[in-house]
Amino acid sequence: MIINPSRIAIICSDQWSTVSKSYRDDLLNSSPLAPLLRLKQQPFAHPNGIPIADRVKKLNVVAPTHLHAKRLIQKKYFNMVDLDDSIPLYAFVGRITTQKGVHLILDIAEDIIDKTKG
Repeated sequence: MIINPSRIAIICSDQWSTVSKSYRDDLLNSSPLAPLLRLKQQPFAHPNGIPIADRVKKLNVVAPTHLHAKRLIQKKYFNMVDLDDSIPLYAFVGRITTQKGVHLILDIAEDIIDKTKG
């Protein structure tokens, strides 16, 4: 017998919620638990993150251009004195979990690096 704690929690709960509207929609449409999730009326989705306009204002103060931001990252994390724009920079911001697809980035990282070498 296989016990699925998520399934049990949904069955025993009055409602469920998640961290974003897009994730809620993904769960309702593509999760193996979607039929159960759809039984609950109006699941709550809490919008996560900072409003985009506020984030852009804050970023523009620190790094108003792409190259400015790249220079700061190279200096802080790679101890580079000045910008080397010939070096590609890849980043991921989020929880490191299978759900976010980080493993997909890692699976193709070497190919991406090889293809971007001029």
